[in-house]
Amino acid sequence: MGNKSSRKGRHQSDAALILTPLDESHDHKILFLGTANSGKTTIYKQMLSLCQSGETLEKDLPRQFMLSCLRSLVAARKKYLENSQNDADDDVQWLEQPGAEELLSSFWLQEATQRAFADKYRNHVPENVEYFLSTHAQRILAPNYEVEVGDVLRCYLPTTSNHVTKIQFFDSRRTAEVYDVGGQRSARKKWIHTFEKVDVIIYCASLVDYDVTLVEDDQTNAMSESIRLWQEIKNAKWFQGPSVRWILIFTKLDLFEEKIAQSPLSNTFPTYTGPNEVHQSAEFIRQQYLAASENTRAHVSTHCVCSVDEAMMSNVFSAIKDYIFTSSSNYDPFFL
Repeated sequence: MGNKSSRKGRHQSDAALILTPLDESHDHKILFLGTANSGKTTIYKQMLSLCQSGETLEKDLPRQFMLSCLRSLVAARKKYLENSQNDADDDVQWLEQPGAEELLSSFWLQEATQRAFADKYRNHVPENVEYFLSTHAQRILAPNYEVEVGDVLRCYLPTTSNHVTKIQFFDSRRTAEVYDVGGQRSARKKWIHTFEKVDVIIYCASLVDYDVTLVEDDQTNAMSESIRLWQEIKNAKWFQGPSVRWILIFTKLDLFEEKIAQSPLSNTFPTYTGPNEVHQSAEFIRQQYLAASENTRAHVSTHCVCSVDEAMMSNVFSAIKDYIFTSSSNYDPFFL
């Protein structure tokens, strides 16, 4: 969200909360949950990066994702072409050939491409398609390309299996096992294998999902699915221990700010009567999630983030660390 994504602010809690201390006799277990495309894997990658877990940047991943973006956009633009059966760009392997930069620039500027991109959310085109196919395309396609952290963070590949990484937790001596699981409906049946002895649950929800449907079910609103899943997790018998820390992260704040001006929240949530403005709209969405779990007593720490903003995420993870390892919480930092 440009410079604005680094603004700091906080919502004060009504009173200081006393939290049951975590058991320090074992490595802590952190579980990332959320629906598909919720941004949880990006948050997971940021945590690994900031904790210096030894993760190396995958040099080939951005180019692979660029190819995936191109395939998605080629498929989405067919409905805007007069004769989609003879689209010369169907074979996207030209992206790997000499002169690809010029061909890609021409493809990007075509009317059908731009129309498909303009409605990228409903067309289920990757949200960062412009980053890879236009803004940073020349740099990524260059023979001497050097991968950057921001490139990897913007790559979206569905998590299809449970990933676990052991980390040194930020600037402390504590260690933790961090689990990232698949968010698609078909992958959620594997979640139960990770539910034992969880200390921290980080649930991620995409702010831009308010007016789109699921990729796997075009009849179901993506945010409604996320709220329902959050409610199920919050009430699950495995997570009712008094020391479990609950963290709810709303992702894609930068994209939400762009989108909310064009697609009013009230179109999906008629009870919302505020302006098409990022803070009030995000706060309304937050309240929908909190209301869905209000029958449980456990406190929820909420954060609203641009997950590819490294400085912002450093601040957020610092607040999360304090929340996890202290026995009281005096504030709820929604906007950091």
